[in-house]
Amino acid sequence: MCRGRHRNLRETSWSADAVGRYLGVSPRRGKALIAQLVDMAAVEQVRLGHHPKYLIAEPATGDEALWLPTSLVGERVGDATIQGPLASIRRHGGTRTLGFLAGLYALNDESEFGAALPENVASAHFQGDVIGGRAGWTAWRFVNPEWTASGPDTLAHVVLANSLGLIEMVPVLMDGDRPLYPVGTLRCGKPRAGPEVAVTQAAIRGARAVCRKSLRAVSHQGEFLVPLPATMVAPRLVGLVRLSESAPTRRISEIRAALADVCRHAAAEFDALAAQLA
Repeated sequence: MCRGRHRNLRETSWSADAVGRYLGVSPRRGKALIAQLVDMAAVEQVRLGHHPKYLIAEPATGDEALWLPTSLVGERVGDATIQGPLASIRRHGGTRTLGFLAGLYALNDESEFGAALPENVASAHFQGDVIGGRAGWTAWRFVNPEWTASGPDTLAHVVLANSLGLIEMVPVLMDGDRPLYPVGTLRCGKPRAGPEVAVTQAAIRGARAVCRKSLRAVSHQGEFLVPLPATMVAPRLVGLVRLSESAPTRRISEIRAALADVCRHAAAEFDALAAQLA
C-alpha cells in the first residue's frame, strides 16, 4: 500500500485490488490483509466505497522508517501489472524472508564495500589455486563459490533473495581477515556493471602477463583471475552480500565514492604490472 502513496506520503488509494494484483492473491484475501492492517492501526480507512482511500500511520515515537525499493513490489506498464519479487517471496519464503530482507535494508550498507552482511553471517567462499608465476608475482584462479551461512534459515533467505536479484555477491580479495579490494560483482550468478568491472578486467590482464600470456581466457561466470605478490601465500576470495538497491543517503554516496577510489587504485596497479611484464 505504501507503493501507491500520494505526494503527501500518507494517503494511498491502493486497496484490495492492487494488493491482489501485486501479491498474486484473490481480492477477498487482499481485503482480509488490509483489514488486518486496519486492526493493527497501521492504516486508517478514510474513504469507503468502491474506491476507498487509506491513511498510513506515522511511525511511533522512537521508531524509524524503513526504506524499501519500489521495484520490490512491482510496477504498472500500460494496462499490465508487473509483479515484483515480493510476490515470489510470499509464495516461497513468506514473512521470514521478508523480515530478513527488511533487516538488510535497515543495516543501510555500513561496510567499506557496501556489504549488508558480514562474512560470518552469510558469504560465498571461492576455491583458489596458483596457475603461474614469475618476477615475484603469482597468478591465482578462484572458482566454484559455495554459500555458507550462520544457519539453514539464513542460507535459504540468501539463496532466494539472490535468485530474485535483490542481493548481489561482491567477491572481495582477503589477505587473512583483512579485506583488500573487490574483484567483481555477481547478481543471480551473472556479472553486473559497476566500478568493480575495471578491476576484474585489469586483474585478468595482469594474470596473463604473469603467465606470459599463455593463460586461457576466463571460461565461465564466477571465475576470477588475480595476480598477487608471491609473498601472499594464503589469499582468499570471499563473496560478500550486498543489496542490489540501496537507500539514496549521504552515507551510501560516500561508500560508493570510496569504493570507486579503491577499484581505480587496484585496476591501475594491475595495469602497471601488465605493462612491466609485457
